[in-house]
Amino acid sequence: MSHKKKTALLLGVLPLALMASQVTAAEVKSESAASKVISDSSLNLKLVNEYRNADKPSAKPPFGPEIDAWTQGFMFDFKSGKVADVVGVESNLYRIQKLSADPDKSTRWYLDDHDSFNIAGAAAVFDFASWAQFKVGRFGTDAGYGSLKYPVPLIHSASQRVVPRMAEGALWQGDFDKLHLYAMYAKAYAGGFYTDWLDEYAYNKEEEPRYNLAGVWDTGPLQLMLGAQHQQDTMNQYMGRGSYTWDAGNDAKMKAEALGLYANTIGAAKDDLDAKGLDDTYLATAKLSYIYDKTTLFASVGQAGDKLPLNALRLDTDYTFPFDLSIDRNHQDMLSLQAGVNYNILPTTTLGVALLTTDGYEDYTKAVAIEGKSVNFSVMHAVDSGPLKGLKALAILNKAKEYREGSALGDTLNYYDVKLKVSYDIPVF
Repeated sequence: MSHKKKTALLLGVLPLALMASQVTAAEVKSESAASKVISDSSLNLKLVNEYRNADKPSAKPPFGPEIDAWTQGFMFDFKSGKVADVVGVESNLYRIQKLSADPDKSTRWYLDDHDSFNIAGAAAVFDFASWAQFKVGRFGTDAGYGSLKYPVPLIHSASQRVVPRMAEGALWQGDFDKLHLYAMYAKAYAGGFYTDWLDEYAYNKEEEPRYNLAGVWDTGPLQLMLGAQHQQDTMNQYMGRGSYTWDAGNDAKMKAEALGLYANTIGAAKDDLDAKGLDDTYLATAKLSYIYDKTTLFASVGQAGDKLPLNALRLDTDYTFPFDLSIDRNHQDMLSLQAGVNYNILPTTTLGVALLTTDGYEDYTKAVAIEGKSVNFSVMHAVDSGPLKGLKALAILNKAKEYREGSALGDTLNYYDVKLKVSYDIPVF
């Protein structure tokens, strides 16, 4: 073969060889990207077993007064790896299985009436940069469950039941060193007290989304948070919360916490409630803790303003640091005071006792005064080694009494409440 023919053949084959090498490289790169998406994916199963038995005479049917429910939660949370380190998926499936429930008593939102139920959700995740993180679809809003890093004011909603709180819409998060900003559009909600997906609604029962803006400043010892929420024909809400931890000497620490909420009615809600003088409300609460060695001493106070129709206004004023399983701390003009102690009898076991007193009124008419007293005993245990490492157990026993002279519920209300909870995380992959 002549030199010219060899050269021509080489020139013809070379592009094909280069194309083949590029295709091979692209396939390798594609396989590598797909492999990374798969390897970065995770599936976690959280098992939550919870039992509740209570007598809450202030609770009306179907949410009381007698309560009995024993449930097993199977909580699957999936997170995919990200395509090009940008696009991913989060999904969840929560199954709440009834183990036992007295048909003559209320299950008080632990079950769908007396039946087991499922809640599912999925969201697309877009991580363009630390300042441009988005979720679109159905996503978690419960910091206690781990859906959010912080209890972001008016976006975070703590679940007091097995299923965490979730929202449907869009969430933006921007991280700027110590500053974290959030914005949310929500058109539906589920979890917590709600056993199915429900549309967000205004005071006039029309479907109406809510809009949230919030910011968190975190230096470690100091956390400051601000949030605002708007929902047409319903309310504007504003919340601030903060905490500060400092060295109290002799290996002791002090922690101060505070929270404030202000909400005012707008549109249809304002037009309807103005006649009753119920156009706004507030909540102010604070807590001080002293931590030394195995002992934590704490005291807290809460003050609530007017008692507005909470469900109709999509308003939650149950944020007081004084805590109780039985009696409410957010009635009309209610003052709540609490003091307690937690003691670590073992590195993994804590005993606690807390005393509470309340003073307020049943409703805005102030016709019936409320004076409440209660005690909460608690035991917490966490397994830190062995095959059940990470298992957490909690038991709370509550006894309480309220004096409501002239109330339709009775002059004296006696409460008791028992809550047992065991949770365990299993990383499937």
